[in-house]
Amino acid sequence: MKEHNDILYRGFTLQFSGASEKALEMIAKNLGEKYSSNFENGTATCMLKRAKLTPVNTMQFRHGFLDEFGLMFANVFKCQYEHCEIHLKAGSKYETFMCITAR
Repeated sequence: MKEHNDILYRGFTLQFSGASEKALEMIAKNLGEKYSSNFENGTATCMLKRAKLTPVNTMQFRHGFLDEFGLMFANVFKCQYEHCEIHLKAGSKYETFMCITAR
């Protein structure tokens, strides 16, 4: 069986607690591309217009990078950053949707 070292990176979600609805909207808008916010869940999401083929071994770096953004937004909007979720597709034909959470 062939090993697959690449994934399709589709976007990410940042999770906050104590953020106002307006703050989540502003955070999401600053993420760019296709963005959305959900006040009930405390999330701001950015989905890429086109998924990007990415090596699997970059996921730890991506989580660290996104954590820095989450912490910055939490500082600016006076709320608590919880974690990020990376949305991707993996597998031999990229048919498996995955969401990796870290913090």
